[in-house]
Amino acid sequence: LPICFSAHSKPQDVLQSLQQLRQQLPAQTGIWVGGSAPVLYGRRLPAGILAFRQASELAPAIERWRQQHH
Repeated sequence: LPICFSAHSKPQDVLQSLQQLRQQLPAQTGIWVGGSAPVLYGRRLPAGILAFRQASELAPAIERWRQQHH
């Protein structure tokens, strides 16, 4: 499940949203986040949530995911 947050997102809102989403989805559902919100890269995110700084990081991540789930 990909999600993007802007640099204007309040850090607490971003983290709270991610925590709520993580609680609502099955543990095996990965959550991929990106965007320019600094909070995504400056701290540890909840389990199962991966942050990507650039879209170019997605293709290798998708390939790794495919290899792990086939």
